[in-house]
Amino acid sequence: MIYTFYSFKGGVGRSMALANIAELFYRIGLKVLMVDFDLEAPGLECYFNVPNATNTDDIMAKRGVIDMLYSYRDLRSLPALDLPDENLQKDNSNEGTFPFPVEPLMNFCVPLYEKNTKGGELILMPAGRRNGGEFTQYAGRVQSFDWQDFYISWDGEQFFDWFRQEAEKLVDVVLIDSRTGITEMGGICTHHMADVVLMFVGANQQNLDGTLKVAKSLSSPQLITEGRKGRALSLLPVPSRIENFEAQSLDDFAELFKNCLDHFIPPNLRFEENIFTDLKIPYVPYYAYQERVAVRESERESAEDLVKAFSRLASAMVRLANLDSPILIKWWIYSERQHTPNNVPRSGVCKFVARNKELEELHQQLQKSRSFTIIATEGMPGSGKTELAIQYTQQHASFYEGGICWVFSREFNVGTQIIGFAQSQLNLKIPEGLELSDQVAFCWRNWREGDVLLVLDDVVQYRRDVEPYLPPASLSRFNVVQYSGQNLSRF
Repeated sequence: MIYTFYSFKGGVGRSMALANIAELFYRIGLKVLMVDFDLEAPGLECYFNVPNATNTDDIMAKRGVIDMLYSYRDLRSLPALDLPDENLQKDNSNEGTFPFPVEPLMNFCVPLYEKNTKGGELILMPAGRRNGGEFTQYAGRVQSFDWQDFYISWDGEQFFDWFRQEAEKLVDVVLIDSRTGITEMGGICTHHMADVVLMFVGANQQNLDGTLKVAKSLSSPQLITEGRKGRALSLLPVPSRIENFEAQSLDDFAELFKNCLDHFIPPNLRFEENIFTDLKIPYVPYYAYQERVAVRESERESAEDLVKAFSRLASAMVRLANLDSPILIKWWIYSERQHTPNNVPRSGVCKFVARNKELEELHQQLQKSRSFTIIATEGMPGSGKTELAIQYTQQHASFYEGGICWVFSREFNVGTQIIGFAQSQLNLKIPEGLELSDQVAFCWRNWREGDVLLVLDDVVQYRRDVEPYLPPASLSRFNVVQYSGQNLSRF
């Protein structure tokens, strides 16, 4: 998966967000490649000038993005017989889609940290060699590079297709720091290479108007069918550097943000309240100075709000990943340990016969609507309904950070089980003296953040045993799957 971090204007915390997300993904065991494609204002390495990481001066002495482009162009200019074999590769895979000589991608990348115990790696492709006296040469190469000629004369589109494919072979996730505004570089990072574009929006009209125009361009059907050859592109607007103390101004901007950008949100992405409230990145003065990464300082009280914000953003990014992406697996393990309370029963099946179609249909039905969702499934006893639900929760636990509550509808009271889950898994303290229905209502109102999956196993009498205890339909983050061996039309 390739995520491009973009902003229409600078100074909105785009690079800081990328550095924090990269650190978070690395810590949960993902192989992460950061690409500093902001060639005119580079400096992503400065966020990693810390002990036990590659020294910043050493990074700036390494080749990077602009050097890769010149290397490819220079190699293409050489007569075929003069091409050196060492440190070269000629990609003839995929039916020879890129038959030109290129240096391996890792020639332009720098590992920042040692591989961690969970398998995580953090690698940077810097903007280019620019330490000491080489900065003048670097600046000249960036300013004189002809992007239009690169695409027309040097098969630039094919080159960046190759770049995307090689990067995805190398790591689990690619995070690209894009140039601001409307530029050729920004177009490559957003229109061409990205699977998801995160659009960081500062709290002013210029940021909002510019982002809206770019979002319309990126969501054009013609771009998908012609420019991207059918590859889908998801957009994720992110309100950034939001000051929380000006209440009325905050409310006004939040309303403008939602009105302008809400309809660009992918339909399978839902929020506890709304995109602005759930994804806003607060302005924390301490982290506005220098290049500090809050995720590395999570024990500091001043980092708490930022760490929570970046964790919520990372979760939204994971939800937009392809179903076969390793990001989902690693995040599921992380969520299982950190974020997904559940009481799912153990599978009694030694070998589950693949029912991928049914699992995918169930997932799509639950994710396609941003409203309270109930999925009812019926079938004869022994047909595998319960096992299908168990397998679904194992594969998609990362989508339900609010928890997965499993209720045995036939044997025990539904309301009592929900209360028991809230007390044991969520540590909810329920006021004394409430009736059973009021206790359940209290649980729904005070449930932990994140999407929730409620599985009602073996429903017999829906209206009598289940309906009185369901979450209010206004709580859109709650998803309910109910299984029955009888015809549901009777209930």
